[in-house]
Amino acid sequence: MVYKATFSGLDGAGKSTSINVISRTLADEGYRVVHVRRESFVDLPHQQRMYIAVGVNRFFDLMHTVADERGNRTLVGLINLAYCVAQKGIESHAIRNYQPDILLLGRDTHLDPFAYSGYYFPFLQHISPEKRMKLILSINPNFPDITLYMEVNPATAYGRILSRIERERREKPLSRKKWTHMHENPNDLKFIREQFEVSIDILASNSSSHIIRVKTERPQEEAIEEMLSHIKRAN
Repeated sequence: MVYKATFSGLDGAGKSTSINVISRTLADEGYRVVHVRRESFVDLPHQQRMYIAVGVNRFFDLMHTVADERGNRTLVGLINLAYCVAQKGIESHAIRNYQPDILLLGRDTHLDPFAYSGYYFPFLQHISPEKRMKLILSINPNFPDITLYMEVNPATAYGRILSRIERERREKPLSRKKWTHMHENPNDLKFIREQFEVSIDILASNSSSHIIRVKTERPQEEAIEEMLSHIKRAN
């Protein structure tokens, strides 16, 4: 059986950096690890990282950029839904070909759809939170072995996003006009954080969910060490 861990939380919580370090650390300790999300990669013991589904991920990156620049929330939401379908194919391919011990996902399959759907499909806010979660569970009834919810203040998250953008500008200048995603601003990040809290409260009574809160305001290496210990302890 493949052990499945998902990482959830606001943009700027440190998910990508944490996953990179955790995946490589686990591989160095002898685990076969696959990360399914942009960027998708495989870390095998004593081998260089292999990137997979590069063409698929580049396509969706381009689609996201176009939708962001148009300021079309619904279009972004539809692209996210399409990528969820593509991700399932990437996941199946990776498991079949690389037989990983651990599968890492940079978005949780229940918390993230709930939190972001309320923003990208505003009409869903008229549906009760319980019904929204019930719909998400009907689409994906399977829970990961562990969900690591990375808690961060929206203001801190926004500052990290701006710092990352500035660093990317210096390291590899891009031609796109829009550097932040549509929701990456203090007000919308606050709304999305509230949606995460609602979704966690709803799933708290579900015995199949295993959600661990990890505070990421502290030094990143401390948060990474805690998440790594949770994964290794349960695996």
